[in-house]
Amino acid sequence: MILFLLLSLACQDGKQWFSEQYTPTYAAPLNHNPSVRIQLEKVAQGLVQPTDIRFPKHHPNYMVVAQKKGEVVILSKQEETYSKPQKIAKLSVRSSSELGVLSIAFHPQYETNHRVYIYSTPKKGKMRGEVSEWNIKDFVSWELEFVRNVLQIEQPYGNHNGGQLQFGNDEMLYLSLGDGGWKDDPHKNGQNTKSLLGSIIRIKPTPFSPDPYVIPKDNPFIGMKDFDEHIYVYGLRNPWRFSFDSSGTLIIADVGQNQYEEVSVAKAGDNLGWKQYEGTHCFISSCTLKEHTLPIWEYDHQQGTSITGGYISLNEQSSLFGTYIVGDFTSGRVWSLSLNGEAKELGVYPILISTFGRDQQGDIYTVDFGKGEIFRLEESL
Repeated sequence: MILFLLLSLACQDGKQWFSEQYTPTYAAPLNHNPSVRIQLEKVAQGLVQPTDIRFPKHHPNYMVVAQKKGEVVILSKQEETYSKPQKIAKLSVRSSSELGVLSIAFHPQYETNHRVYIYSTPKKGKMRGEVSEWNIKDFVSWELEFVRNVLQIEQPYGNHNGGQLQFGNDEMLYLSLGDGGWKDDPHKNGQNTKSLLGSIIRIKPTPFSPDPYVIPKDNPFIGMKDFDEHIYVYGLRNPWRFSFDSSGTLIIADVGQNQYEEVSVAKAGDNLGWKQYEGTHCFISSCTLKEHTLPIWEYDHQQGTSITGGYISLNEQSSLFGTYIVGDFTSGRVWSLSLNGEAKELGVYPILISTFGRDQQGDIYTVDFGKGEIFRLEESL
């Protein structure tokens, strides 16, 4: 307990310490900007430490949720709420600190190839992050069966595992990886272009082929001896959540260390600057990077200490349409952000925001990691 507390305080991340050692007092949601009129409408409960929400493209009446301690569950829509969660997969994982089942992504062609990908930290063997391939047995039970491991990345510590899987508009699979952890990036992975840690990587899964994936030929560092060819962008500390807008623009929320949380818009080959920079500020005694990509927005630790990235709202009937929704795990603050960096606080809510989701109507959902509930962001009349 004492060792774990020291680890949490040293990293300034707070996710696990808040969720397991602190019980918030729940009350009616607060809204510090009543002109925005955003409330949280509870649509599901009975989850256990949810880490990711997915709405299968061709089955809009279902919600699939990854849970930190090993289960993937499915919920069916019943008018405006969802059913009790039903288990469709169970993984044996390390789940202390920032470990566990961290993300799930449906292959763009899942309706025909039945493939789903899960990112987790297996219990047996060396500490590592693992992308695994699963088969949907049918679209009635939705039970998942393990097919094979796709990719494994050794992890030196139990924090800064990153952990988001997303298929881009190009149908390539992207995975975010933190710098490997502890604090201060002791292994210097952020600027190590031969390490996958501290980066977002890009691969092309190949279901039914002998090799589980190939490296796309248009990855930015193909043929460059000083770079691992998997890397798409690098210089990241702990990109817990990222997503794309409708044009394919990559939006990354990177968890900071001592003072700043940040959101960046990145393109292939970009260096986001960690650990020389935390946000727009020099983190080390002397910053020598000649060029790196600055964040479009940052906030200091008076506003919150652990950013959780979300999605662009695609509901054309909402005033949030076209804005990026982002929150903070420890403070419960939620903002809408334009990609030119203009932010508007939507409210402060008594929940632990571990992830966001977006349904087929373009509405945004979030979760309470501590209480196991899911909410839809709605405008009050």
